[in-house]
Amino acid sequence: MPLRPTGLTVRDAIHGDIFLTPLQAAVVDTPVFQRLRYIRQNGLLHFVFPGAVHTRFAHSIGTMHLARRVFQSLFPSYRPTINGKERSPLGYIGAVFELAALLHDVGHCAFSHSIERVELRGEPFFHSMRTLVEEWQMSDLTTWWKSNEYQEPKATEHEDIGILLVTVLFGSEHPLVAEACRSVLGVEPTDLARDVRALTAHQKLPPTPAFKEHAREILGDHLRVGSARDSDSDDLLGALRSLISGTLDVDRLDYLIRDSRFTGVTYGICDVNVLVNACNIIRTDLGVQLGLKARATRAVDDMLWSRYQLFTQVLNHKTNVMLNAMLAEAIPQAVDSASIHIGRPRTFVELLEFTDDFVMSSVLRECLRVKHTHRAYDRALVHRDFPVHLGTIELSGDASKDGVAEHEHTERCKRDLKPGSVVQTWRTESALMKGGGLPWVIRSNKLKGTTDYAGPNELGSYQILEWTEVGKLPAKVVLLHFFVDRERLNGQEPKNE
Repeated sequence: MPLRPTGLTVRDAIHGDIFLTPLQAAVVDTPVFQRLRYIRQNGLLHFVFPGAVHTRFAHSIGTMHLARRVFQSLFPSYRPTINGKERSPLGYIGAVFELAALLHDVGHCAFSHSIERVELRGEPFFHSMRTLVEEWQMSDLTTWWKSNEYQEPKATEHEDIGILLVTVLFGSEHPLVAEACRSVLGVEPTDLARDVRALTAHQKLPPTPAFKEHAREILGDHLRVGSARDSDSDDLLGALRSLISGTLDVDRLDYLIRDSRFTGVTYGICDVNVLVNACNIIRTDLGVQLGLKARATRAVDDMLWSRYQLFTQVLNHKTNVMLNAMLAEAIPQAVDSASIHIGRPRTFVELLEFTDDFVMSSVLRECLRVKHTHRAYDRALVHRDFPVHLGTIELSGDASKDGVAEHEHTERCKRDLKPGSVVQTWRTESALMKGGGLPWVIRSNKLKGTTDYAGPNELGSYQILEWTEVGKLPAKVVLLHFFVDRERLNGQEPKNE
């Protein structure tokens, strides 16, 4: 298949027409990215909200679109090259930023976050990164892994798999992507991969020297200082990283409104236009920082409140929680079943195959042919036969107090259960504020014609800080759910307290 010379236009349900450059189109056309069509954004949430069948594919393209808009707000002269070549420093940094947004979720597999909590025979579902590199048997990946650029985590999560897949995408396995890197941006694919990893990895990875040089050049022009400091390029990298994964990031801005639209609820709606257009890059006493015009700070508060509401009211719907809890039992049972042909992905192809559609069709086919009523996967995924939800408590983070609260709630639950019943629990959490914190606040005095900057933690900058102080809206929300098998009830179902 030849390289698309004029890129590609995608019609998105949220953002309308989204233009992909020839390089982005080459990335999207790979099997690595196309598999995201078969992975739902919210795992099993469509069992509760039938419209929630939107995919990681659409979300990733939407996130890239918002990244483009944010970068244009940061650097107004930036325009992505839809056709032809882009060799300017600003064009390169923008292309890296957009690709990082496009690929931020590329490591997700079936059931998204939930699969990361599944264990097989006491071991995490995903093998260590070192084992995955060995099993995939790809020379590009092995060469990169031996460079010791990445510190292996204790548990492999989707971000880590994403880093491996970015390395594969810009390797010899995908010649059209490599051709687009050279013809559109004039860079080697391995260098571009290094810069994309620097923006998407949870670890701090160094970008290429070219990235740093380009960053200093565009900051010199943007800040009107002629030449930027050596440290400014690191600061810009940090600001862009926070916009990929942070308190105010393009990932969150897209999935809030996308989840809201497809679940049919009003939770999650926020003023994306105000937030995107108010972003800027500024220099403070602490270096180059991400700034936000003061008029948009309340829009950030509203966005965080919307995130809290979506998390507590939709993602933590009791049926969705119990589905995810049962998944931890159902997947090991399905893997151990001789008649269901799914297992822990070992080869690279098996990883590409491991999607929601593949697992669900395999399980459904088996359950319809053979009676497995005692199996969790049959009860949950075929017949929607769930345990009884016994209530939820919010955890404070104090292990002693939380332990007492859990014990007290468990004892209250047991009053309505048969003797000897085991009350099960499932923990969910969401960080409303994360990597990079909040942006600096840009305050303009039009009468004096001056501009000053307020630190993000300064009193009055954001209401979220005041809400956190009084416990109204914590920076991190942790909930503990209680449930029990239906046959353990002693008479009628207990009331949730």
